[in-house]
Amino acid sequence: MNSKPIRYNELNCIIIDDEPHALAELEELIDTVPGVKLSRSFSNAREAISFLDQNGEVDVIFSDINMPGLSGIDAAEMLQRYCNFLIYVTAYRDYALDAIRAKVRGYLMKPLSYVDFAKQIMEIRSELSFHSLRNDNFIFLKGDHKNNFKKVNCEEIVYIKALLNYVQVFTGKDEHMTYSLLGDVERELSYTNLFIRISKSIIISLLHLEMVEGNVVFLNNGLSFPVGIPYRERLTAFLKNRHVGSVRKKRD
Repeated sequence: MNSKPIRYNELNCIIIDDEPHALAELEELIDTVPGVKLSRSFSNAREAISFLDQNGEVDVIFSDINMPGLSGIDAAEMLQRYCNFLIYVTAYRDYALDAIRAKVRGYLMKPLSYVDFAKQIMEIRSELSFHSLRNDNFIFLKGDHKNNFKKVNCEEIVYIKALLNYVQVFTGKDEHMTYSLLGDVERELSYTNLFIRISKSIIISLLHLEMVEGNVVFLNNGLSFPVGIPYRERLTAFLKNRHVGSVRKKRD
């Protein structure tokens, strides 16, 4: 497993491969290449999907294709619901067309090289950095009717809650409901650096975060929410980077 120090802007990933030596090879690369950290490895796609459903999304999924039971191609649509980037890692070039149809974000050939893997990580981080340069501070939420959209200022959003295939967006004065997945909303808001996901069903605004006590966050509207286990590491890293004295300590 990854032994690198945790950084707030590191990509969080999982690996899926039915060959133990392939898992070990990729684990070693992840431990060596900066900017990415490993959450967990799996020998089949079903176990990975179950884990993600229980513990929440990751930034990247590295998956083999030719696996017994549920192949990487067959699992693509399900896996993409739990990540921003699905990358195939395979020894076969014959699946390239299938990968294009599945709209995956990368296709790495075995045996993996440090250079190819590092380039893939750099490309993902560069894409995320590009989105972070956006300076608009609003989103549009689709309404109940066709061509009906509601503009919402990001700074007014207090928290967002998942509700089946819908999300509820709560501002200081209104509540909006739109047909979407929470992961899609999270990706759309990621450029603002104003929001952080604290559980499978809740995203909070850092502007409206009043206090953190243990594993509970308190918002300035009086509400509080528990922080899910998979999300505590990222919140802790954010707090460590932003608490009073952290800048002085870095300089020291």
